Amino acid sequence: MGIVEEFFHTFANQIQTKAVWIFILLIPFTAGFIWLLKKRRTKFRVLNAKTIAVCVVFGGYMGALFALTLSGREIGSAKKSFEWEPLWSYREAIFEGSRPLGIEIVSNILLFVPFGILMPIFFRSYEKVKAIVKAAAFLSLAIEVFQGITAIGLFEIDDVINNVLGTLIGIWVWNVGRDFMTGKHRKDGEFKLYDK
Repeated sequence: MGIVEEFFHTFANQIQTKAVWIFILLIPFTAGFIWLLKKRRTKFRVLNAKTIAVCVVFGGYMGALFALTLSGREIGSAKKSFEWEPLWSYREAIFEGSRPLGIEIVSNILLFVPFGILMPIFFRSYEKVKAIVKAAAFLSLAIEVFQGITAIGLFEIDDVINNVLGTLIGIWVWNVGRDFMTGKHRKDGEFKLYDK
């Protein structure tokens, strides 16, 4: 099996085994986002089908994020709780050929791409890159600290780096998509993805 097939097989298996947790967590997260919307803490001012759909998508994403990172593991099951060395997983994946670590790196990056897309869509106070990156780093760090303290997983600096990288990719996707939708990608009749 090639690395791409192995990645998608691993990802599909994780989603399938955690589907119940994702659905269970979707409900309170969606309710929380609808509550924030009703309290006017979001970009949206009206509760309608479009805004409810955004709340469900964001709630589903947050449910998946927490289900994939925190559920299905026993407390104390990790052999080692903390890995402080930055970029150790990159070294092992690239120089020692560890496919599982390579897949984990890509998974951790992709896991936070939706965060970088959804935050500026939903919250006016998170339209700036710095604010979104801070929120992503805080959320990632909170997940990693919880994993390390409870030993349900390994606290890794690399995971925080990967999650922030995924968030930056998501912000870029959001900006390109927004500019494309508003026509800002066109300059003098030519297609432009970004300004020089």
